Amino acid sequence: MMCSVFRKELVTMNIFRVAGLACLIMTGVVLADETNTSITIDGVTFEDYHWGTITPTTVSIIHKTGVATIPLQKLPVELQHKFGYDPKSVKEERKAPPSAANENTTAIIAPTAQKHPAEIAGIVSSSPVSIAATITFLNEGKEVRRIYWLDYKGARQPYGELKPGEKSEHHTFLGHAWLVTDPHDNALGLYYPDGQKRVVVLE
Repeated sequence: MMCSVFRKELVTMNIFRVAGLACLIMTGVVLADETNTSITIDGVTFEDYHWGTITPTTVSIIHKTGVATIPLQKLPVELQHKFGYDPKSVKEERKAPPSAANENTTAIIAPTAQKHPAEIAGIVSSSPVSIAATITFLNEGKEVRRIYWLDYKGARQPYGELKPGEKSEHHTFLGHAWLVTDPHDNALGLYYPDGQKRVVVLE
């Protein structure tokens, strides 16, 4: 009789141990999902990140040290599908003249905002050979600076604001035009990436 009771207690203890172990394992799985705070793309690791603006060819990533713009073609396949990347349609868009380019979300600026001469002249971003490049903006001034990419129609595409002391890195292509404005959208300067990782200091 004593042995029977002892065996029942032993079985009960084992059940509780297994149940507790299962709970720990499940908790670990949940925590692993919740603490997914870093991602490595094209050899660069971004920490404490979340996704921002999505265009047909790029996505911005807001991370621990700033903001970066990443070509969708650099992302893993599962993320490309998530953001609706279609290499075939992008290739056709780059070959098409500016008048046939797909519509993007164009920034709405005040009618009184001062445009850059390049905007007035209709200068657009072009990349006939699609050479990837990087351009970084560092705001060392005392005012907010706004960053825009001039698309294939010469329209402003917003890529965020930089407060004093902030910086943002953008993955782009040679021949693409980047515009910097003041907080009221008045054009201050137009910049192009070069063969190196260009850093533009804003004052």
